[in-house]
Amino acid sequence: MKIEKTTKIGQLLKEYPQVKDFLINLNCEYKNLENEELFSMMKDIATVEMVAVKGGYTFEQLKEKIENFLKNN
Repeated sequence: MKIEKTTKIGQLLKEYPQVKDFLINLNCEYKNLENEELFSMMKDIATVEMVAVKGGYTFEQLKEKIENFLKNN
């Protein structure tokens, strides 16, 4: 799967479930991923770019962090 700005967070985590814990540990802003009700509402709305901004990253920075994590795990 190619990670793009428009990739929905739900798609990403369905393809790579291990990224959920990685994100939660990466930044406290991502703790909401543990809230199943909130995640259920946002998974088809929030893009990787939106998630990056919420954590204070650019899309490219977050994409690189995720890709490096996936390469090493």
